[in-house]
Amino acid sequence: MNKILVFVLFLIAMGVQAQTNDFKPVNNRAEVEDKLLAASGELHTITCNFVQKKHLEYLSAVIESNGQFWFEKPGRLRWEYMDPFKYIVLINNGMFTVVDEEKTSHFDLKKNAAFRELNAIISSSVDGTLIESDKFNVDILENKDYYLVQLDPRNEQMKDILNKIELYFSKLDLNVEKTRMIETAEDYTEIIFKNRQYNVAVGDDVFKAAK
Repeated sequence: MNKILVFVLFLIAMGVQAQTNDFKPVNNRAEVEDKLLAASGELHTITCNFVQKKHLEYLSAVIESNGQFWFEKPGRLRWEYMDPFKYIVLINNGMFTVVDEEKTSHFDLKKNAAFRELNAIISSSVDGTLIESDKFNVDILENKDYYLVQLDPRNEQMKDILNKIELYFSKLDLNVEKTRMIETAEDYTEIIFKNRQYNVAVGDDVFKAAK
């Protein structure tokens, strides 16, 4: 189970270190935070494509994959990898489900604290409310295109897996356009959300293992 947890976290994560040279701390942090949370409050569903780029110190090539993503508040999610391999992560009705080409694994969030924590991180990263979490030290920066929210885990066990989370909020719509999960100074995973649609109806079948 621990191997699945670590693998899923690395998949859904979000240089070398993050390239933030053109970002500067915001002058009006409280105002920016209020704007981001207000935009999140108006967000109910997300449908989009994504491109994931995995950077590893020992590989010269970037590992790239892509797929589709659906999210519905308060906590239903389907993260479906389509190329170069098929892999699905589902969160629905208190269950965390992992589907690969060989088997389907189910985990009860009420009975599993690790997956419950992972569920909270994924959902709140997607809708932007992770900036409210007391489990991270939070910095907010900006450039002309983005607000960059950097989150450093306070929990030492989490730091062993994940050094930092970065959320890139587009200044056009104040929603998350890109995430980056930094494992070490050289290893990180970047996910770019494309063709984003907000607050469109999402059918119940999307959040089932067989769609």
